[in-house]
Formats: sequence, C-alpha cells, structure tokens
Amino acid sequence: MKIFAPLKLIRRSYGGATLRDMIYNYATIAKGYKPKAIVLYVENDLGSHKEGVNAVKCFDLFRIFIAKLKKNIPIPRYL
Repeated sequence: MKIFAPLKLIRRSYGGATLRDMIYNYATIAKGYKPKAIVLYVENDLGSHKEGVNAVKCFDLFRIFIAKLKKNIPIPRYL
C-alpha cells in the first residue's frame, strides 16, 4: 500500500475484518512477530458495515486489542 511507504509491511488481517474479528483471531494475526512499530488501521467497525458499532464500543474494542498487543509484544511505541 503506497500510503504506508516507506514502511515494510506485514499485512496480518483481511478485507472486511473488524476489531472484533481481530480480537477473536489474535493468536493468528499478531503473535510470533517482533515488529519495530504497529500500525492499526480500522474503518470497518464504524459506518455501514454489517457489524457496525458506535464510537464508544469501537474504542472499547480498540483498547482490548491494544492491551493484548502490549501484553505480548514489547515495543516502546504504538501508532
């Protein structure tokens, strides 16, 4: 994806995934890597997605996912 150049990307999710999907599949998409940085891009949770949630619920799911990352991947900064 040109938007993230010049970062070396390892895409670990899939089109249409929501934060809920990423939490459920956490062991598959996040464990076992030692990244210098993590970019979490989410847009499917809000808006017209079939599992769309309000902003408060989206933020709750975001905090759950970030807590899992912080527990398992010791990097100094999360973007």
